[in-house]
Formats: sequence, C-alpha cells, structure tokens
Amino acid sequence: MEQFLIPLQATTFLTEMIYLPPFILYGTPYLSDEEIQESAERLAAYLTAPYDELANLSQTR
Repeated sequence: MEQFLIPLQATTFLTEMIYLPPFILYGTPYLSDEEIQESAERLAAYLTAPYDELANLSQTR
C-alpha cells in the first residue's frame, strides 16, 4: 500500500501539506461492531493528534 501512495505523498510535500501514513483496517467484514468502533476511535485520534500538536505550537509563538 505504501508504494501505491508515493505519488500522493509527493503531492502533499509539494503543496506543503501534512502527509500522514495510511490508516489501514484489514478484515473489516470479519470484525465485530465493537472492534470497528474501537478502530473508528483510533482513527479519529490519529487524524486529530497532529493538528492538535500544530495548534499548540502556533499558540506558544
């Protein structure tokens, strides 16, 4: 999957955006509702953590 996303990663660097490695959840048809909910919570934390860190840095300047 990483190799497939190299062009997208290059585009994000070129446009000065933040590139996050992919969050991949395999085997979704076989997961329970609870496991999917836990993964959704991890995904939300994964996506917001870098922005929270950047916001904290910009507030201290």
